Amino acid sequence: MMSQSISPRQANNYGEMISQGFISVADAAAMLGCSRASVYDLMEAGKLPYIHVLKCRRIPLRGLQGLLKKHSYHMQEVWA
Repeated sequence: MMSQSISPRQANNYGEMISQGFISVADAAAMLGCSRASVYDLMEAGKLPYIHVLKCRRIPLRGLQGLLKKHSYHMQEVWA
């Protein structure tokens, strides 16, 4: 599992997390066009990296972009 922890002191600045490229599970679901449960499934399967901030999970935008890029490449193979 790709998981890290951030201390409560680091978590106090939520705006800083966003500016550093982390999004919520709900935001990731909206960007992927799927349910929050599907995003949790992707994280548990190790296909989408995340970090823990207190009791919440945050997803790095780079991880989401990597998943989209990999999925896009796979779809190109399917339709070729």
